[in-house]
Amino acid sequence: MYQIKIQTPKPEPENKKIIIKNMSRVRFQSTCPARFCPKNDFYFWAHANCGGALFLNNRGILSCSECDAEDFIFRWKFDCGYRNNRAHECGFEYGCLQGFLACLSSLGKLQNPPGNFIVEVTQVLMQHQNEFKERYNDY
Repeated sequence: MYQIKIQTPKPEPENKKIIIKNMSRVRFQSTCPARFCPKNDFYFWAHANCGGALFLNNRGILSCSECDAEDFIFRWKFDCGYRNNRAHECGFEYGCLQGFLACLSSLGKLQNPPGNFIVEVTQVLMQHQNEFKERYNDY
């Protein structure tokens, strides 16, 4: 497995520490969710700013173990290092809905997350699909 770095989302004024009851989380290990990225390698993702391990909770929030940066997974940018196509022309890229759904599928196979973890994160992504639509003009 590789350890790849990703970029923290830009902080928003209302973006405070998100506290959730009955939360479960797993170490974020997946394929690259960037749009058009052809790589199928599995990565343990790390935070580009501090190198901390990244965890995904059942509410779709990705958080850093070192500096406590956190936000919804679809607001983070990813870079697996691949540079031979339009997926990473500028380095860090947002993930797309299809990429995240593939990530969740691989995460379910690799780590056997607790309970309805995959279903709950998928529901969060689907509830926010307008952000994907605005970013890419499609789903």
